[in-house]
Amino acid sequence: MGEGAPTGRLEATITRRILAVVPELMAAVRIEEAAKRLGADFAAIESRAELDALLPLADVLIIDLGVEDIAVPDAVRDARSHGVEVIAFGPHVDAGRLRAARAAGVRRLYTRGKFLRELSRVLAEALAARG
Repeated sequence: MGEGAPTGRLEATITRRILAVVPELMAAVRIEEAAKRLGADFAAIESRAELDALLPLADVLIIDLGVEDIAVPDAVRDARSHGVEVIAFGPHVDAGRLRAARAAGVRRLYTRGKFLRELSRVLAEALAARG
């Protein structure tokens, strides 16, 4: 084949995007590091307006159930309407918030400790579910 001839291969880079509504800095840093290891972009969300702007571009949304500024059921509903995988986590002693998240439709629901221990696996599975 001559120089510049087509190779028959389609080469494209697909960037995965992980959004996190996680007010605690250390948890956000750990999520960002895991996202980067998986080749995904990461954005920490600090407001509902920011979530609304970035959600249509996301593959995964992570929500700390202790967040006060964003209504979790609304965020879950909006994420699911965009086909975004939702992961939520909270303290094991806060059974009420964990139950409320399950009732809102969160299927990937973890206690905080388990989520942070299994972070890489959890993110990889959520990204894989998006195809």
